[in-house]
Amino acid sequence: MDSYMLLELLDKRWVRVHRIGLDAERRGEKIGMKPSWDESDQVKSPSIRAKPITKVRQQRKKKAAG
Repeated sequence: MDSYMLLELLDKRWVRVHRIGLDAERRGEKIGMKPSWDESDQVKSPSIRAKPITKVRQQRKKKAAG
């Protein structure tokens, strides 16, 4: 299949694709999830940054040592 054929199929089935997306959004809202395509997350910078793995390992060693 070339890209033109894929675009034609998508155009024909767009209503179904749109309904599936809306249904997924509704189900996600019920369990407190945001869609991955939500642009509000892309604008804000993350407030919590990931720790380097070495710091995590050091903290685990300290806890284990007691």
